Amino acid sequence: MNTSWQKLLLPFFISGIGILAIIFMLFFFVETNEIQKALAKPPTFAEKSDKIKLPERITKWNDLYALEKFTLSNRYYHAQLLVRSRMLTLNLSFLTGITLAFIGAIFILGKFSETPTDMCAGSDKISLKILSGSPGIILSILGVILICFSISSKSTIDVTDAPTYIHSSSDDQNQHDLIENQRLTQAYYIDSAKKAAVDSIINSLK
Repeated sequence: MNTSWQKLLLPFFISGIGILAIIFMLFFFVETNEIQKALAKPPTFAEKSDKIKLPERITKWNDLYALEKFTLSNRYYHAQLLVRSRMLTLNLSFLTGITLAFIGAIFILGKFSETPTDMCAGSDKISLKILSGSPGIILSILGVILICFSISSKSTIDVTDAPTYIHSSSDDQNQHDLIENQRLTQAYYIDSAKKAAVDSIINSLK
């Protein structure tokens, strides 16, 4: 920096980079703290202790409902954590891209020049090659690439809801009918045995 106006802008350059670094660290720590708070509050299983004794069928359905509710809450809790962590990564990449572009703009305005730098990248169909003696141009291009990547990136998580403990009503009705049939059959056998015993007593009295 040889000219006088560049020397006057030197405090602005230093303070600008320092402010960006402070903003970056504050954002990172705030978002990380939010994730830690979310991790510290997982869903809990609330078991009901009814003082009134309910029928066995109702008690069973209450337990299955509590288990199903806890499973569903836990499923969406983990999905929320995954979305939050991915959004944190995208936000950090966006903020990093803006920081690089801003620092590159400072270097360009300050007319910093170094030994020419050769940067090339590409694939079979597209190739990119940059040869520049200004580090600001390299930083600005990298920042724009990061910004475009963070904007175009999509974060989707598929959560499929399916019953784990409570099945369909038809299955439960079939199971209930089967139990009732077993009870009726057992009662029929008992009645038949009683009738046979009574008949044998009557025959013996004759």
